[in-house]
Formats: sequence, C-alpha cells, structure tokens
Amino acid sequence: MIEQLPFHPVISEWFAESFGKPTDVQREAWQSIGEGRHTLIAAPTGSGKTLAALLPCLDALVREKIRSDLPSGVKILYITPLKALNNDIHHHALGFAEQLDARAAGNGGEWPGIRCEVRTGDTSPSKRAAILRRPPDLLVTTPESLFLLLTSEKGRKILENVDHVIVDEIHDLAADKRGAHLSLTLERLAYRNTKPIQRIGVSATQKPLERVARFLGGWEAAGMDEDGGAASQPRPVTIVESAMSKQMDVSITMPDLNVPAASREAVWLPLLDRIVQAMEGCRSVLLFVNSRRLCERLCLRLNDHFGYELARSHHGSMSRERRLEVEQLLKEGSLRCIVATSSLELGIDVGHIDLVIQIDSPQEAARGIQRIGRAGHAVGEASRGILLARQKSLLPELAVLGRQIARREIEVIRIPLAPMDVLSQQIVAMTAMDDWDITVLHRLIRCSDSYSRYPIELLESVLQVLAGFYPFAKPLLDWDRMENRLSKRSNTAMAAVTGVGTIPQSGNYPVHHLDSRVHLGELDEEFIQESRVGDVFQLGTSSWMIRDIRNDRVYVSEAGNRFSEIPFWRNEAGSRPFVLGEKIGALLRELSERLVLDEEHEKESAQETESNERACEWLGVNYNMDRLSAGELVALLRSQHRSCGLPTDNRIVIEHYRDVMNQTHVIIHNHCGRTVNRAWLLAIERQFEQLLPYRLYGNAKDNGIEFVLPEWDASWLQLFNQVTPSNIEQLLTEAITGSPLLGIAFRRIAENGLLLSRSFTRTPLWQKRLRSEELLRGALPYAAHFPYLREAMKECLQDYLRIDELKTFLDRLVSGEIAVVVRETPYPSPFAANFIADYVNMKLYEGDGLDETTRLQLLNISKELASRLFGGNALGNAIDREVVEEERRKLEETDRPPANADGLASLLKTRGDMTANEISRLAGEQALMWLRQLQERNKAIALDLAGDGEFRWISADEREIYEGFPESPESLIFVLGRYADRVISFTEDELCDRYPSLSLAAAKLAIEELLNKGMIERAPHAANEEERLWTSVKVASRLVRLSIRQARHRIEPADAARWCGQIATMQHAWQGTQLQGSDGLRVVLERLQGLFLPLSHWETIVLPTRLKPYRKEDLDLLCASGDVFWIGRKEEGEKEGKIAFFLADSKVLYAPFIKDATAQTSKHPDLLKRIEAGGASFLTRLSRETGQAPSELLGDLMDLVWEGTISNDQFAPLRVQVAGKQAQWARTGSGLGRWYATGALLSEGDNLDVSSGQSTDPDSRAESPVLEWTHHLLKVYGLINKDLVANTAPYSWERFYPALKRLEEWGVLTRGTFIRGMASLQFTTRELGDAVRQPPLAADSAITVLSSADPANPFGVLSDWPQPSRGESFTRKPGSFLALTGSRWVFWIENNCKRVYSFPGENAESAMDSRPSESNAVTLQEQADLLLSTIRAVIQSRKLVKVKIDRWNGEPVFGTDIGKLLLQMGAERDMNSLVFWSN
Repeated sequence: MIEQLPFHPVISEWFAESFGKPTDVQREAWQSIGEGRHTLIAAPTGSGKTLAALLPCLDALVREKIRSDLPSGVKILYITPLKALNNDIHHHALGFAEQLDARAAGNGGEWPGIRCEVRTGDTSPSKRAAILRRPPDLLVTTPESLFLLLTSEKGRKILENVDHVIVDEIHDLAADKRGAHLSLTLERLAYRNTKPIQRIGVSATQKPLERVARFLGGWEAAGMDEDGGAASQPRPVTIVESAMSKQMDVSITMPDLNVPAASREAVWLPLLDRIVQAMEGCRSVLLFVNSRRLCERLCLRLNDHFGYELARSHHGSMSRERRLEVEQLLKEGSLRCIVATSSLELGIDVGHIDLVIQIDSPQEAARGIQRIGRAGHAVGEASRGILLARQKSLLPELAVLGRQIARREIEVIRIPLAPMDVLSQQIVAMTAMDDWDITVLHRLIRCSDSYSRYPIELLESVLQVLAGFYPFAKPLLDWDRMENRLSKRSNTAMAAVTGVGTIPQSGNYPVHHLDSRVHLGELDEEFIQESRVGDVFQLGTSSWMIRDIRNDRVYVSEAGNRFSEIPFWRNEAGSRPFVLGEKIGALLRELSERLVLDEEHEKESAQETESNERACEWLGVNYNMDRLSAGELVALLRSQHRSCGLPTDNRIVIEHYRDVMNQTHVIIHNHCGRTVNRAWLLAIERQFEQLLPYRLYGNAKDNGIEFVLPEWDASWLQLFNQVTPSNIEQLLTEAITGSPLLGIAFRRIAENGLLLSRSFTRTPLWQKRLRSEELLRGALPYAAHFPYLREAMKECLQDYLRIDELKTFLDRLVSGEIAVVVRETPYPSPFAANFIADYVNMKLYEGDGLDETTRLQLLNISKELASRLFGGNALGNAIDREVVEEERRKLEETDRPPANADGLASLLKTRGDMTANEISRLAGEQALMWLRQLQERNKAIALDLAGDGEFRWISADEREIYEGFPESPESLIFVLGRYADRVISFTEDELCDRYPSLSLAAAKLAIEELLNKGMIERAPHAANEEERLWTSVKVASRLVRLSIRQARHRIEPADAARWCGQIATMQHAWQGTQLQGSDGLRVVLERLQGLFLPLSHWETIVLPTRLKPYRKEDLDLLCASGDVFWIGRKEEGEKEGKIAFFLADSKVLYAPFIKDATAQTSKHPDLLKRIEAGGASFLTRLSRETGQAPSELLGDLMDLVWEGTISNDQFAPLRVQVAGKQAQWARTGSGLGRWYATGALLSEGDNLDVSSGQSTDPDSRAESPVLEWTHHLLKVYGLINKDLVANTAPYSWERFYPALKRLEEWGVLTRGTFIRGMASLQFTTRELGDAVRQPPLAADSAITVLSSADPANPFGVLSDWPQPSRGESFTRKPGSFLALTGSRWVFWIENNCKRVYSFPGENAESAMDSRPSESNAVTLQEQADLLLSTIRAVIQSRKLVKVKIDRWNGEPVFGTDIGKLLLQMGAERDMNSLVFWSN
C-alpha cells in the first residue's frame, strides 16, 4: 500500500513510485516546511535531503497555481555555492518536472506544470534575457548571480514574489565571506518582497547546528532595548537532524616505498601500483587530490600506466563544458575514473561511485566526509573510501582524520563576523537601485546574522570612505549629511556589477581553441609568463600547443601525442586546523605510551618487536590502517624518538643541528598547523630582529617551524620564551606591518569593497598589486581612522594568523601544561627532514630576496656617499627644469575643467580649500553658479580660514576637519597633506602664508609629522640637502619619473667604435693620451684596478699601450713600495692564470676578492698557514723552513697565487713565470721579493658580506662596496651593463641593479641604449652620454691600434661583435687588432696582419659593406697611408721583425688595388703576399 504523503496526489504518487518510503529526515522536514517554518536540514549524503527541502516547496507552488492566477515571477530560489552543482540540481529538477508532467498526463487530473531554469555566470546573455522575459517557477542560481539580479530593475522585479529560498551546502557558504554576502542579499530580497520568505538550509556537514540555523534565519525586530533603541532577536529556525547513520568505510594505506626507484619516472610506480590494487573490482572510481597540477600529473601517469584512457581530470581551471563532458562520461560508464580537486566535492551527481580514493590529507574531516560521501550515494548505501598517503609523515594526520570521517565527527564552522568589504559592496549595490535613509539601511543590515551587532558609528566610517571623504579614494555614492540619505552617482551601478562577489579575481589567462574559439579552461599568469608560442602543455588529459599569447587570453590547438608540460597554478597551501593538530598530538602521545618510548632503559629487540606488533594491531582496529601503513608509522615514531624526541599534545621538541654549510637549523616540532605556526614564526622573528643585524630565514609548516641562522648561540633559545600571551598581539601587529600579509589582506578587502575598481576582462596581478600599494600608501597616514586598514589588520590577526588559537597554545606553554624539550642533533631528525626541501627550493629560486628598499639600506646607498664619489654637481642634475615647470603648470591648472556642479564638487575634494577667485580661474565663471548649487545641496560650504574676510570653499563633509585645524593632528595631516599634493613644492613660510592660523613653529612641527607619515620629502629639485624645500611624495615621484623619461628620450645610441675611442681615452690607451714614468704607471693601475687579465697580457699589451715608454723596473718599485699590489686567480680549466692590480688604499675594491679566496679550501694549507703566521718571507727562508728546494717550493707558491691567498711585493716572480724557463726558477733565490698572505691586508674589523656586497657592521656607514664598484667601473668603461658586471665585478647584477636605479633617480646616471644595436640595459653618466655623441673633431692622421684582447676594447664585453660578412673571425686574441682614427674603426687585423679588413664606414655595421659611403669616403692613398701606420704600430707592439699580409678584405692582397699601391710604397712581394720589415 502506498504511504499517504502530505502533497498533491501527482507528487505523492510519483515519489512513492520512484523512491518508495520517505526517510526520517524527509518526514520531519516536510512537516516543518509545510507549517511555514524556517528549516535547517542536517542529513548525511544519500539520505534524500535534496527532496526533503525541495518537494514541499514544489507542492506549495503547484497548489497555489491551481488555486489562483499567480503573478509572474520566481517562486522558489535554489542557491548553491558552485556553478557545477547548480547545473546538477537544475538537471534533477527538470527531470522531476518532466516525470511529474508525465504522471499528471497519465492521471488526467489538473496539473499546472513546473518551469525550471538555471542562472549562473556561465549562462548565455540570450538565456538570461529569456529568464527576465518569462520567469521560471524555480530558479537555480549562485549567491553572486542572485546579487546581480537584485542589482537590476528587471531582475529584482521577477524576485518580488519569492516564497521559498533553499540554500544547499550551506556549510560551504557560511564558513567564509560568501556567506556574509549571501546573508545580506537575502535580507535585501526579504526587504523588497511583498510577503515573508521561508528559508531552508541543507547540508551533510554542519556544526554547531544552532549557529548555522541562526546564520540562515537572520534577525528580526523585537521591540525596544534598554537604551530606547530598536531591539532584535534571531528568527526562529527549526532544526531537522537525520537519525539515519551513514556508514563510512574508511581505510588508510600507502604505497610500498622500500623498493628503490631506478629512474625519475619510477618514483611514480609504487603509488600507481597501490591505486591499481585499490581499484580492483571497481567499475567507477573518484580520485581526489589537493592541487590542479597533481590532478593533471596523476591523470597522465595513470593513463600511461594502463595504456589507455582510464581517467580524465576535473578541476576549476577547466571550462564548464569540458567538466560536464567528463561527468557525463563517468555516468554513462564510458570512463572508469575521474581525478578531481574540490570541483567534485559538493553534492554533484556523477552516477554510482564504487570507491573514493583521497591522495594525501583532505585536511578537514568535513571535507573528507563530503568527498568519500560521493561513493554509495544511494539511500542506505555505505560509502567506501581510502586515504592514501604518499609520504610517511602524513600518516598521523590521516589516522586521526580517517577515524573522524568514519565517525562523522566534523569541525566547528567559523562564521566570519561583519566583514567590511562585503558590506561596502552591498551598500553600493543597494544605493545603485534606491536612495536610502541611513537609519533604515542600518536596520536592514542588522537583520543579517553576520551584522546583527554592527554599530552605526562603524557604518558611518565606511560610508565616509565610499562617499569620497578621503581624497585618494574615488567616491562611489553621495551622502547628504543634512538629510542623512545616500544616493547614487554616475559610477555607482557600474562599480556594483563589476565588483560582485568575494571570490578573489585571479590574473589567470583564459585558454581558447584557435579555430573554434571554444573556451577550454584557464592557466596561471606566471605559467604563461614562462611559456612561449610553440610550447605544449596538458590540460584536461589533452595536449595543447600555444599558438598565440594575447593580453587577455591564450589561443591553442591540438598537439597530438607530443611531450607536454604539466601546468602549475600558484596557490597557498592549506593549513591543518589547530584542533586537528591537538588530536594528532594526542594520538602520538598514546602511541608513545603503547610503544613504551619514554622509558630510559633500552628494551630487548624481542620486546620492541612485540610492542610494535601490538601497536600495529591497535592502529588497524581503531584507525583502520593496513599493516604496511601502521608499520611505517610505528617505525617513523621510533626513529624520531631516537633522534631527538617525539612531539605530542603536551610536549614540543626544539631540535638544532648544523648543516654542511655550517648554518644552524632550529626546528620547533609541534602539530599546531601552518596558520598558527606562521603567527608564532612572525612573533619570534620580530624578537630576533632586535638582536640580529640581518633577517633570518624562517618557514612555518603544519608540523612545526624552522629557522636557519649563519651563527648560533644557545642562549638565543630564551627568545622563544619571550613570546607570551600578554605580548603576542603587540608583536604580531608590529610584524604584520613589515610582512606581505597586510598588503595581501588590504588588497583583497579593497577589491571586494570596491575601493579598487574591477573590470570584466583579465587584469594582471602586478597591476592589481601596484594599484593596491598606491591606495595603501594613501591610507597609511590616516591609519587610526581609515576603517579598511583597521579591517585588514583585524583580518590578518584573526583569519590569516588565528591569534586566538596561538594564545591558547601559549597559555598552555607558559603554564607548564606543555613541556619543552631541547635537543642538539648531529643531523636532521625524520620530522626535520620535511623542512629540507623547502629550504633548498628557497635557496634555488628565491635566494636571499629582499625588497629593494631593504637592499639599498644594506648596501649603504646614500646621497652623501654618492655625492662624495660622483661629485655634488652630479646629484644636482636629477630633476629636469623643464619637467619642473611643466608639472607646476599642470598643478596650477586642471586638465579636465569641471562641466557641472558635481564635477566642481570633485575638484573641491581633490584640491581642498580654494577661494572663489581660485575656483573661477580653474573652472570658469560658471563655477560661481555651481558653487551656489552645491551650497544649496549641502555639498559645499565657505569658511573664513585666514580671518581676512576672504572665504575658502570646501566640501561640506570636511567641516569638522577644518574646524579642528590646526589644533587637531588629524586635521593637520588631512589639510596640509592635500595642500602638498597640489603644489610643486613649499616652505614653512609658504604654509604660514596659506594658513595664517598656523605659526612658524607649528608649521615646522607639521612638516616633521608629514615627514614621519611618509607624505612629504625634501624636494628633489632643492638646491642642496640643507634647503628646507618640501614636496609631496606623489609630486616628487612624478618629477623623478618624468625627468628620467626625459633623459632617456634625449639619448641617441652611438656606434660601438665611438665608445671604443671613449673608453681608450679614459684608460690612456688612445694615441696621444699615454702617460710616462712611475707616476703615470700608478695612474694607469689605479684606473684598471680589479680587472683580472691574463698574466702575459700586462707587460705585452696593456701597460705598453698606455705608457710611453713602459719600464718593468717602475712596476717592481711600485709593488715594493707597498703602494700597489697584485692578486692572482685561475679558474678550473684555464691554461693561464690572471692577475689584477690594486692600490693599497682601495680596500673596498679588493676586500671581496680576498674574502672569497680565503674562504676556499687550499691545496697547500700547511704552507699557507706558515706564511700567515710568519709574515712576509723570502723564498730562501721558506725553503729552509719547509725543507723543500726553491724550485719545488715555487710551484706550490704559484698554486697559492692562483688561489688568491698569497702575493709578492714584486712582480718579478710572475715575470719569470711568463718566461717559463726552469733554469731561471732555480736562480730566483731571495732576490725576487717577499711572499705574504693576502688575508693580512684585511683587518679583523672588516665585516663585509661578499655575496651581497654589504657591510655587516651596523656602525659602518662610510662606504658602500657596490657604490664604489659602480663608480670605479664607470671610470674604467664609461658605462655599465649586465655583461660587464658579470665579467669584472665581485658582486652579481642583482646587487648592482638597485643601486644603479637609485643613482638614476638622483640624476647621477642615465639608463638607456648607448651602444647602437645593443638591446641590453646600460647605465652611464649624463656627461659621458652627451660626450660620446658629439661630432668627431677634425680628422686626425694619428691612428690608434688596440689589441682585441685589450680591456679598452668594448667588443665581446660591453657590446656584441659585428656580424662577419667577408670571413672575419672576430675574437679577443692577442694577435688580432682594431685600428681606429677619429671616431672611425678603419681596420680589423687578424693573426699579426696576415688578414686585414677595411672599415671605411662610420660604424662597424656599415663597415661590413666594403664600399665607402660618400660622407666618409677616403682615397686609396689615404687608406694605404693609414694601413702603413697601423702595420708599424703592430710591429712595434708585438716586437716583430716583419709582418706578412696574405689577404685583404678576404681576397689575396697581391691582386688588389691597395696591394699594388703598397708595393710602390716599399712593401716586398712574397708569392701572393706582401712583407713589411720593422726597419
């Protein structure tokens, strides 16, 4: 017999035929809903909760349609958190409706029919329009789509008669800001509706039920409170909880990792084998993973392992169409397995599932229940799931979660309280539709459970920002304070519809098919930045080739079976809940007791084996762990205990050890979870900042915290104890301001709160960050009053750091409830090993990354030092006078004069107080009429600020600020900060003139306060550092930026040959600039300091080119005097060692080389120690002390020379090394100088970090190694680029670049392309940039011949060689030469003149064409004369008797015109060659 149901006969018969008897939860829910009560349904998956909520609503709809002609509109709203779940519910609802129609048609009774539609972000515009024209009875939608419907006239019209709202998976919405957003949306819906709306919530995992019920129902008026205000109370909600117990069969396992992997691919085999074993006998399997990248990788590996498409991937970065296709394939039985992320977690029907496998931890029991609940979805059927750990370290967490899932023990939901950004978004949307009295608005807001205690004062502070009170925040609505009403502006509606929702907008690139333009999914912005056209990647089990990368999308095409890269998606890893960590600690404590780990005596092997077996058996019975996983867990705990101790719920273990680099790793082992550990880490780091002059490395994970320090003192452990419950909030507040957390929180709040405008297209993340940073900088001076900044701080502490949970933990720690064990270990414990990979990755990919400001501070970059090095005049050229005048004009005028009264109101807000004359000058005569209009509308008022009867006009909302000026600090910051933004610069006297109520002393104090707030700085165009001329930081930034741009625009690149001439002149290698004598030699060596050149080049190429004449005795005397010394270096694989010279007083230049050399392991440590201890020693003394023959000992000494650890006070020993004659070595004796350790040149106080180029002595601010090296390289080469730094400097380009940028901002350097054809970034001084482009002087017959190996040759170091076109072999070899005259490169000579190429053109590129250009044409005779001069120079420099020319421009020289002319001029013929003799 069919059970009588309380529904229309058609519905009752259909249900009985389709489902049989109702479940207990269905009966209770139908009664509650039928009686019109708000109802919360809590029932496990497979208990029929969807029909428990939906069926009575459909019955009421049908009965009412039969009774009367209902007005058009939606009657039932079904809200779900996911678009995919919407589609699933809509599919089921359509099926129900069709079956009911068929049943009614068969019975022949009256049946009005039920129309269903779905409306999400994926719904097409035509479908949306159709819904508005002909509204359905049942609308399935998301919170965001409902918000949009209420924010349009037609949309809210079809929602005026809603009777029922069903919120599915309410636990998922309530737990974050989307819930608060929906709560306010429901109150807006109820406010507009003609009758009360019944609310129904549905979920399988919600706790506590009473709290979720209050969230669902909201609040209602309840008379008056004690203070005479409106009181409120929660709306009554009936809770229907299922008595049916859903059986969850959960087991825990892991792959057998004991088999060593033979290759990189083989590491996957144990995991794949274990999955295959688990899937045996299963027709359909869901495999859940925690990341999209792992989803794609595992899917690919599974299919490769099976040899056919066993599995398909399913995640949020795939398009909706492809996800639906995968779901349908599984339903039909065409697909055996889906590898999914959380995209399939919530209630989506994919047909019958035999098994769910969760790879690694689901991190929460509720999430695990949702996922495993996908299996056995039918009523009364058990759900079977496996938790599969890829690593042993995850086993404790999986054991606890597996037990919780099996017992359905879910976590308490944390419902966010009063998020300000959500409220801002809703207020803007509401104002876009209607004008609002603020009292009424406040009453509506407080009906939402999330805002039930929201104070009116806080609401007004939010409205103040939205109404544009702060000049840096764009107004989104108008607030009439006299009438206390809100009204919309022209931009209100657009801001509301573009900024909908709280889901953070990603910078991901949409992926579209090149031909069909079908949307396939999306890829991470960073992944696309690292990809190129032609790259192949995998998405959704298919391989795609990138064909086009555009600003807002990527086009791809199929790539067949080619190798494909697995994309990555950047996302922060989830955190273990604190409560779960406590349970893990309790499990480990119990296991420790069962394994008798804390007993002092060593147990016999047999006893240990027996206790292991009992523990494994206990884990199998109580935690459903298989034998392998239980055994691995027991082995892990024993190993950890032996290493340093086992952390539990009542004990933390602090382990410290030294690694191979002598760095100390300190690990605090605990189970608090990543979020709480990150908070504790920040607080401890804050303590260390007060102790150490550098920032230490710290990393927080679920299982503890790691610090890495270059030095360690055990007493520093006391710093951990100094973080207590009483000071934790202060420490974290201070730490947050210096961490990225505040910037991230503020950006998200500003985006959601519409302070940062959104758009319908993709916005790159870097643009969002820049806009957010600008807004944050504007807000920081008003930090005490700007509500969104306070909200960001609160969100950091409560949500990102969970300060309350950390306080609970610290309370237990301070009280002694949690013990602390400290252990020093020789190597990392098993638990500590989990941190090693993170530290290695940081070193590989992040290095010692610091923000640019910090780097500049550490590099000692200061204007004073730059002025000393480059001269005060260089810094005075930073700001272009034309830029200053142009910016002054822009500030005094306005680019967009107001067109109406509202435009004038905006002008008043941005420019501040102005007289009527000032306003007329900016906005025209009609401005006075607009002023009267604004005054009548209470939007502008006039004040007599100067007391002279001339009124200033201000925005009406600023009355209180100006009334408090100048006594109130807030008014000073507001009024003077805005004044600074609209003038080019100002002095204290000018402030007093503008604001007579301000005394000179008060003006000086105000300047100091604005400086402290970072709102102003000394004007960059001030005459000097003493002039008290001030500029807004915004104006100063524009002046610097525009001046830099102006300087760059003036630059025209010059040919590399011109730079060669310039560099040769600077190095005294240009003909006519050579020096003489020992003083000249000292100048040359000073200029070439730090250039490591091959030993043989110094006295054959470098010095003879620059000194006329060069005498070796002068070099020996300079070295012997101690004024100059040399250091050697020889890299592995080099045939010849290199030598660099330094002046003794240039410690900042040579110190990094010596530091680096002395840090390396020596080949002859005993000999080096002897020299270090004995001081400078002659060879004979060393030979006598070591017992080695001088000839033997010299070989060892040269090894030390090439290590850079010793030197000699003469150059003669190296000269002998060049000669290479063993006999001379034997005769060196004691006459070739004394040997000494280069380390002696550094004193103990020389604290220099070689890798970073910074002084580690906090008191050493007199010099900056990087700045000194910048100045030196500019003197040597005239410009700097990345290649030059890599070839010559002891520091990396990453260390140089911030200093170069800052010098450019100060006007010392200019950045651009100075060498034609070179695209690399180059820096030079403005003077050199101008000088090198000057027209060459009158033609000079003198020719300069440079060896291609000479440091004055920029080719191959600063610039690329020209492309050869006639067989040239461009290289830096001693036998090749460049011949230059004036600004021209005239000849390239190879192999000591055997091959000669002429360059008659102005530059090297044009010179590749052997035909002379008209402007630079030379006669054959002139060319022959130049060549003869060049040949003489080569013969002289190489000390040759003769040279022979074989080829000219690639042709045999004898047959050329110039060859014939040279014969006439004295050359001799030798076959087809020409010979030139030295005489």
